[in-house]
Amino acid sequence: MRSKLLYLVMVMLVAFALMTPAAAQGDDRVSRPGVYRGYSKEIYTGWARTSQYVAVRDGTKLAVDIFRPTLDGETVDDPLPVIWTHHRYHRASVDDNGHITTILDVVPELATVIKHGYVVGVVDVRGGGASYGTR
Repeated sequence: MRSKLLYLVMVMLVAFALMTPAAAQGDDRVSRPGVYRGYSKEIYTGWARTSQYVAVRDGTKLAVDIFRPTLDGETVDDPLPVIWTHHRYHRASVDDNGHITTILDVVPELATVIKHGYVVGVVDVRGGGASYGTR
């Protein structure tokens, strides 16, 4: 019985020792929906959008928006990881005043991800939005 109690006390002490450093720096590290702070710094200052058509295997052209990071106004062309998404009608739209709404307006957190070194690609699916084709 005494050895079990000693074992339990040792496990609790080790657990407490492991949790203490995390608690000490926990105030400046936040990661929850919509908030990311303290883990890494934004390394880019903005983003640039390009739009193009990409022909798939059967020749059908799909509309693609590519958002790349910028550094002091210059687009970064380095190979970077990509977040890729397909949408039926929400790649981009234009309102009555001529304002273009993109995925970054709908999901503004993506702008933060781009500033941390990701590329975002958004495609209108075949036959949807500005893409050609059926199916």
